[in-house]
Amino acid sequence: MAQGAHSFDVTPFLHQDEGQHFDRKSLFHGPAHAKRPRDRREVRDQVARYVAGFANAEGGVLILGIEDDHTITGHRLAAKALETLLAVPQARLQPPQPPGFVVSIEGRELVVFDVPSADGPVQVTGDGFPLRIGDQTIETTESKIRALKFQGLVESFESRQIGRAHV
Repeated sequence: MAQGAHSFDVTPFLHQDEGQHFDRKSLFHGPAHAKRPRDRREVRDQVARYVAGFANAEGGVLILGIEDDHTITGHRLAAKALETLLAVPQARLQPPQPPGFVVSIEGRELVVFDVPSADGPVQVTGDGFPLRIGDQTIETTESKIRALKFQGLVESFESRQIGRAHV
């Protein structure tokens, strides 16, 4: 999707704490007066892991360009580097997931990954199966994710049946 063509309201996330369905990351490191861009490969690896983790759980939103203290710092990526970062979910995950997009706020660009829950396990190619639990993304197995997905489907089916029984 073209930059800026995506309508997504980041406002509710700007002051939200990280949790099961949301995480934010800075694209910089170092002291406040001397922030430097983080290593691009490290950021791409982190995006792949977090997007897969959300997809393997109940979905979620990852926003890059917000500091831990909720300050909006955006990014300083060149166009090609930004394009590569946005494509990480398609290039590095199996099966591929939706790409990221850019949202402008307060004169800065945030990189957003709005991740739906996947039907089956999502793998970071050659690097395992992350899973989002609370505010952590952990490594687990494909079979554990399959079991969790199946359990969710069974519970959803059963809750629909119970709901109908009382009508």
